Amino acid sequence: MGDHLRSTEICELSEKGKVLERTQVPTTESGLRSYFGRRRRRRIVMECGGSTPWTYRLLTELGHEVVVVDARKIRLIAESTLKCDRVDAEILAGLSRLDPALLQPVYQRSYAAQELRTRLKVRQSLVRSRAKLITTIRGSLRAHGYRLGSCATRSFVARWATVEVEESLGQALDPLVETIAELSARIEGLDRELRAEARSEELPVRLQEIPRVGPLVALSFIAWVDRPERFSTSRAVGPSGRAQASVDAE
Repeated sequence: MGDHLRSTEICELSEKGKVLERTQVPTTESGLRSYFGRRRRRRIVMECGGSTPWTYRLLTELGHEVVVVDARKIRLIAESTLKCDRVDAEILAGLSRLDPALLQPVYQRSYAAQELRTRLKVRQSLVRSRAKLITTIRGSLRAHGYRLGSCATRSFVARWATVEVEESLGQALDPLVETIAELSARIEGLDRELRAEARSEELPVRLQEIPRVGPLVALSFIAWVDRPERFSTSRAVGPSGRAQASVDAE
């Protein structure tokens, strides 16, 4: 099954590998539910994409075994000279006859973990946007011969209020300063919510007992790991989980 924004290419094979059906259905809940909801349980191999998380949950809810693969790791797809949805769907259908473990399935997180990661990514985007605006203002000031002393990001707006610049330059930069103030307010609101959540549950509280691990890093790590039982040993988590937690908490 090839997963795309508007439509999903489907190829169904028999147990002997014969093509039984080729079709396209809208990549919508109603479209996928209408097609797969009336079919008996089967193994569905699908390519990882932007719609994968909710599609995976829907198909699993309908009782199917869903295997998500990274096309870049499937040489038949990645190196195919006939790259198109129709061909990819047939290749994926053929792979469904193999042991799923051989396909190196891409883990799909729970809805709760995905929702937490979304909130952390929203915060990260806001922080980075604010940093870019501050850099723009500082660069513009230097170009006009002004220097803005160092200060904490959260106090940048207050620091700007003490800077005396020519009126035309101030008017040009004021919209950026106002946007920074709004971003800061939104970041502070998200921080309050996330910190309260990190104080209210046992696992993030215990993680924060580790030196230099704060509430945001603890929540990021929890969202990345999601289900600890999916790892055979603690060593299997590896450094990637810690690195991801650090990035998400910036």
